[in-house]
Amino acid sequence: VTTLLAESARFGAVINSWSWGDNTINYTNRSEMIDEWTSENPWSLVFVAPGNTGNTMLEPSNAYNVVSVVASDSEENASLWPGNSHGPDVNGRRGTFVAAPGMNVVSAKADGVENSLNNGSFTMTGTSMATPMAASFTALLQQMIEDDYGHTPSAPMLRAMLAASAEGVNGNQPNVMQG
Repeated sequence: VTTLLAESARFGAVINSWSWGDNTINYTNRSEMIDEWTSENPWSLVFVAPGNTGNTMLEPSNAYNVVSVVASDSEENASLWPGNSHGPDVNGRRGTFVAAPGMNVVSAKADGVENSLNNGSFTMTGTSMATPMAASFTALLQQMIEDDYGHTPSAPMLRAMLAASAEGVNGNQPNVMQG
């Protein structure tokens, strides 16, 4: 984990989007490594997909300093996908930070053959689709601050901006299902 984050930082990235995890709900060494890294490196923000079990979120989305993203549809009156792993997490925290479109997302489909000029696509649903959506929206917030104010915002600032810009799916109060 720290090798991935260090490589990302070395190339100037602030935002990391991870659509992978483990099959445990426990706060693991990997969760702890992310928390230590992000505490020591405040210009590193990690987005994590919490899983698709319909139950308690999986690690490392239960790390304290990550942005855990659940899937919604992209309709004006959005609804949450019932397969989302959600909070409260094993630590008793709300866990889920935000919901983003992650239902019926059309994506490129690789055929595994180099130079094949494959142009296929497929549709997927889940938190692994929603997480890069939230990360890309946050990248737009980062770019806006850089363009308008001439500096890169810290991860806590980006988290705060993301939270402030979110609209509730199930009411306007944060909860374990929508963040």
